[in-house]
Amino acid sequence: MKKSNYIFTFLLVIIELSNSYGQYLTDFGLNIGASNYLGEIGGKADTRRDFIFDMKLEQTKPSYGAFIRHRFNESYGITTTLTFANIAGTDAITSNPARKERNLSFSNMITELSARGEYYFYTIHDVGNHGRYWVNFRPYFFAGLGIFHHAPKTEYKGEVYNLRPLQTEGVNYSLLSVSIPAGLGFYFTYKNRYRVSFEMCYRKTFTDYLDDISSTFASDAELNSDLAIDLANRNDEIDENTSEIDPHNYEAGSIRGNASDKDAFLTTHFGISYVLRGAYKNIVVTRGPVRPKIIRKTRIKF
Repeated sequence: MKKSNYIFTFLLVIIELSNSYGQYLTDFGLNIGASNYLGEIGGKADTRRDFIFDMKLEQTKPSYGAFIRHRFNESYGITTTLTFANIAGTDAITSNPARKERNLSFSNMITELSARGEYYFYTIHDVGNHGRYWVNFRPYFFAGLGIFHHAPKTEYKGEVYNLRPLQTEGVNYSLLSVSIPAGLGFYFTYKNRYRVSFEMCYRKTFTDYLDDISSTFASDAELNSDLAIDLANRNDEIDENTSEIDPHNYEAGSIRGNASDKDAFLTTHFGISYVLRGAYKNIVVTRGPVRPKIIRKTRIKF
């Protein structure tokens, strides 16, 4: 299924489900922004560091998606998102000699469906204090759970190859995994109808193969093709005259990645959404005591 079909189906489900929600509590819309990878490829001069400290801004890629949000009250809400995040990394731009001469690279398209709880810790109902209450503002924290599909690739001699079928470490890892999205954001709502948002979301995953790297170099006997042998160890593409690292460090059994730390990725999104009015509840309003209707009986005459 094409990505546009995913989004269209997602929004149709949103509109159908939203009919049961209350007034001005539900909005749905689109996100667009950027994504970054956090893992074993690339990075800076030091060894691998967690969170954003090893991120290379040169490898920023586009990200986009769709979402529906429902606010239960002034403090709590829930959001479901469908996200497409492009990520990439390359050892060619790192200043760490061991990584640079390992000479690996990848790109990956992640498709994630997630649900998360939101906590709105502050509210301004009338931005600018104009007395018209046209614009309100809410910042929030969020955390949740997601499931995603990914498929790492690399470019070699002008061609792009899927890495997972090659099993470059002799491992047949899954292309489905679980993520924990967490972050912060804020939104402005105009006239209870239109909403503009911004948020940063860090996703810790339960896979170490977003980049097709995790543990040690496999031996040629463990690999299933000549292409797998070529892509598992690309140190032989480094000029020996400029090399700083002994090539024996990239032989079978040597460290290729860090299996103790899972990969992660980060998205930064701007969003625009439409707030649904919802259906009014039928409320009967009475004033004073309700008097029973008096029916007067009369004799029928012919």
